[in-house]
Amino acid sequence: MHRLRELLLWAGAALGLLAVLAGVAVAFLGFSLLVFRSGSMAPDIPTGGVALTRETAAADVRPGDVVSVLAANGDRITHRVVSTTVRGDRATLVLQGDANTTPDDEVYVVESVERVVASAPYGGFVVAHVLTPPGLLAVGCLSLMLVLMTFGRTDEDDADDEDDADDADDADDADDADDADDADDADDADSADEDDPDDAARARRGAGPARHRGAGRDRRAAGAAAVTLVLVGGSLGAGGVEGTLAAFTDANRALTSSFGAADLAVPAAPGSTQTPTTSVVALTWSSTAVGATTATAYEVLRHTTATGGTGTSVCTTTALSCTDVRQAGTVYYSVRAKIGGQWVEESTRRVYTPEVTGPVLALTQPRTTNVSAANMRSQVAACVPAGIACGTSADASGVALTEYTLLRTLTGVLGSTWFCWSGSAWVQVAQASCPTFRATTGTTSWTVPGSPATAYPSLLAAEFLLTLRSTDAFGNVANGSVGYSVNAL
Repeated sequence: MHRLRELLLWAGAALGLLAVLAGVAVAFLGFSLLVFRSGSMAPDIPTGGVALTRETAAADVRPGDVVSVLAANGDRITHRVVSTTVRGDRATLVLQGDANTTPDDEVYVVESVERVVASAPYGGFVVAHVLTPPGLLAVGCLSLMLVLMTFGRTDEDDADDEDDADDADDADDADDADDADDADDADDADSADEDDPDDAARARRGAGPARHRGAGRDRRAAGAAAVTLVLVGGSLGAGGVEGTLAAFTDANRALTSSFGAADLAVPAAPGSTQTPTTSVVALTWSSTAVGATTATAYEVLRHTTATGGTGTSVCTTTALSCTDVRQAGTVYYSVRAKIGGQWVEESTRRVYTPEVTGPVLALTQPRTTNVSAANMRSQVAACVPAGIACGTSADASGVALTEYTLLRTLTGVLGSTWFCWSGSAWVQVAQASCPTFRATTGTTSWTVPGSPATAYPSLLAAEFLLTLRSTDAFGNVANGSVGYSVNAL
């Protein structure tokens, strides 16, 4: 009986010590306890299993690790890593339960995970029950019982138990051996009585100094068991034991990837075109699916380099297109898709170089300057369609519009007078510039409309300044000007 009690006390102390060590690991060393509420990680971790986890950087996760992550719906999922793709301080994980035939539908993009470092089957049932009010009451009662076992017994009770055990053993021995042993014990007792009454008393009880040491060890073991069992609920409760799903999956799916081991279907690089007559870039891409799940949203990123660096978000949309403000130089666009509540890896980057050069302007007529009015009228007669000046505007993307102003300056004894051509007549203005541009006839081959006889009358010397403005299909503008004169002859 004594040995059984001692064994139970030491077992309780050992279990309590393990509980305290687990509590310290959870409270102070960054570990966590997870109780499994489903069985897709069976047989290694069945329903009711408990696991000790520690937070780990996403870059340190490897295929084969069992990790715990938060799903898009907020559930904690604990499954084995099938594949991982690391981009900077983030990793894209494909997970699968050991009991599942297919990977999870959701792809997890994380910066850190809870990695399982140890597990025990069915230990979760114990933890879950201990942390309930009845469980905590039971732990308290067990601790009280151990305290009573430690301090509620006397040495005499221990001696009586020992004597009862000895008597049971003596009954099994032969009668002659009993008589001889009893005689020897009597002699020893008489001798002990003569030397020291206390030693004789100990001899009669069949105990010595070793028995006192054994009783002390019992008390220490029971005390340790009592204290540590009291700490079990507190240490586990302080650690925040969390439940986790090892979720089952049923649907089969085919996974493709342009990133090799990632098992992801990433978006294709977006196409980009400039919108005519504006500074807008139109971006388009195709829809993307991961397994049976279609992307719920897309984000377009603009980069300044072909690789590396952090992109600037252009737009977030559920459509397959958006626009960006045209940049002055070369940029790179990529798109990434959102599956559930997670952004998956972005596409490869596509270069985009905006067309920012305006048209090239050239004056065809008049060809020469400081000529007579008659000679000027003769030169511009070659313009088609007819007009008072003409030329060309060229651009690879096409010319959307060509405009002009034509200023005539007359200089006399009283100073200069200025006139602007309206398309049919000269209109006097107060300054040496024309405030309004007017459209030419034609774009790539243009003509300033009007009658040459009205624009260049005889016997009137004047200076002319033709200013041109031409806009290409992407809104790029080119400006030019040319001066010529007519003399009075």
